[in-house]
Amino acid sequence: MGIRRAIDKQAYVKRLQNQVAKPTRGGDYPRVATAKLIKIKVTDGARKVIKTEAAALDMKEQGVASRVYEWFGQQDEVMRRHVLKLLPAGYEADILRLAMERAEAKRGKK
Repeated sequence: MGIRRAIDKQAYVKRLQNQVAKPTRGGDYPRVATAKLIKIKVTDGARKVIKTEAAALDMKEQGVASRVYEWFGQQDEVMRRHVLKLLPAGYEADILRLAMERAEAKRGKK
């Protein structure tokens, strides 16, 4: 490696080091949203739907899955159990009515 290239590399590394988050006055590093990467198994049909939606929205599959996880986390216990099909079959009408009432209440708040 030539001397000029070595100096350029050192300058580049130094610039990168300067871009690393510096502690704030309180000594803590700035807070950054953390995310965990997980592996999941999905059926071929579900994967095809995710791929199609991701392509249509110009997103990555991970982005679509992440938004689904975020949405799921915002639901209350009844809706999460309904999505996971943990409620008895006779409750679909009640769940639909509950979802409609909540949608109406949200529209009224805005």
